[in-house]
Parts: sequence; structure tokens; C-alpha cells
Amino acid sequence: MGELEEIVGYIAKAGVYLIFAFLIIGSVLLFIEGKGDGRSLQEISSPHSAFNTSEISASIIGGISKGDPISFISLGLMILIAIPVIWIATGIIKYALERNKVYTIVSLIVLFDLLFAIFVIPYLVK
Repeated sequence: MGELEEIVGYIAKAGVYLIFAFLIIGSVLLFIEGKGDGRSLQEISSPHSAFNTSEISASIIGGISKGDPISFISLGLMILIAIPVIWIATGIIKYALERNKVYTIVSLIVLFDLLFAIFVIPYLVK
């Protein structure tokens, strides 16, 4: 089972490098251009701004191809959120292959909770 853990380790390392790259690129572009996603830097950074991540356009890849700073930052944050999901999913596979029912069930519950918090709760809070 060590091979599976090595793969997860490589995914985590690659994820950290990708997150760092996207956040740095996005931040540098944001300060150079002074705007992102059609909003000024002041509007984005103001604590009283109505701008939040739920308003970020669904076309992050399109935004990256246009050099939009907010798209770079958003993709970095999406990767940041995806890494724990990948760890838990890999743990489920590992425990299932080991026939460890308790840890498989606990990991499934944790994965469900995490996905619920990511995809459902934001719509309930609005």
C-alpha cells in the first residue's frame, strides 16, 4: 500500500507548487493591473465590498487565458480545496482495499461532510 501513499505525496507536492504559482501570479498581476474580474483593486480589497468568491465568473480557464488576476487566484484556491478531498478519497480506497470497514465508513462520512460544506452550505447561507 506504500505506492498509493507515494502517489498522494506527489499529488500534494505538485498541488502546493501549483497553488503557490497561481496565487503569486494572480497577486502580482492584480497589483500591476490594479483590477481583476472587471473590478478595481479598491473594490476587491475593501472590507465593505459586496465582491466575494460566489461572484467569480464560472469561466476561470477563460480568465486565465486572458491574464485575469482573479482567475489565477481562484484556480489556486480551488486546487487548495481539492487536495484534502483527494487525500480523503485516496484514504477511502486504501481502507477499502485493506478491508478496514470502520475507517472506510468514517472516511466516507468525512468526505460527504467536506463535499456538503463545499457545494451545499454556500447555497443555504445565501
